[in-house]
Amino acid sequence: MKAKISLFIIILVAGLTTKLIAQDKSPFWVIETGPSLKGKTIIRIYDYNQNLIHEEVSAKVLSVTKRRDRKVLDRKLKTVLNQETLASGSVKKR
Repeated sequence: MKAKISLFIIILVAGLTTKLIAQDKSPFWVIETGPSLKGKTIIRIYDYNQNLIHEEVSAKVLSVTKRRDRKVLDRKLKTVLNQETLASGSVKKR
């Protein structure tokens, strides 16, 4: 009996966890660096549905381990999302 209850609880928790992970559709950024880029970084920004909405090449190498670089990328994400919102017309104009 205890085994059946434990199994039920494990399945229930696993199902809820999977559902929560699937609902997390936050916009995000991805950076790409490497020897072939020669001191540059490609920045890609994705929307809520994981569609690429912006891509640019930075003149310097950015690192996700540096707090300052992550802040720069977060600001860039916010700016691009605001521009996308304005461009889509979802903001009421007066």
